[in-house]
Amino acid sequence: MDINYYELLITQGTVFRTKELNDQGISGYKIIKLVQEGVIVKVYQGVYSIGDINKLEIRDINVIVENGIVSLKSAAYYYKLIDGEELKIEITLDRDHKPPKLPYDIFCYYYTSSKFYDIGLNVIDQNGRKIQIYDKERTVCDIIRHRSKYDSNEVREIVNNYLIGKDKDIDKLLTYATELRIRSAVERYIEVLGGY
Repeated sequence: MDINYYELLITQGTVFRTKELNDQGISGYKIIKLVQEGVIVKVYQGVYSIGDINKLEIRDINVIVENGIVSLKSAAYYYKLIDGEELKIEITLDRDHKPPKLPYDIFCYYYTSSKFYDIGLNVIDQNGRKIQIYDKERTVCDIIRHRSKYDSNEVREIVNNYLIGKDKDIDKLLTYATELRIRSAVERYIEVLGGY
């Protein structure tokens, strides 16, 4: 790949749709040639990677899973509510949406009904790319809702780090908890960890 193309693309992300590559002057023929040369990898129909697909950046996620929302521990890592490194990126989808069939096992999908799907949805911009991610309050609610799937120390760490943070919004947290029907569980965690 021409070094100028590569440098331009890498500032935007490492995964691209055909249209994004075309917009940068890389024709369909050139894309096929670059795949054959091993310069880029076909992730699935119309989506290509110029980096290691197993080391995705958050800005690449909605290129692959258009309707997915970064959630749970992946959102907690983003907000620095927990330390460490995730093995799979956790994504929430509306029950009516199907994830793409990928040859890579890099996502862990959770499904929710459409009435809960938009609660706490935050859209952030990274280098011109829109990323859907749940806000901190929804993240804490979801971690508590799915607490049986995680180590109890991780759950406590995430909730505690949220509660000691300067930008917490307990009213919003409890509003979400009520809407998501987990208010009593959220209140127990707040009480035990001293968030009131």
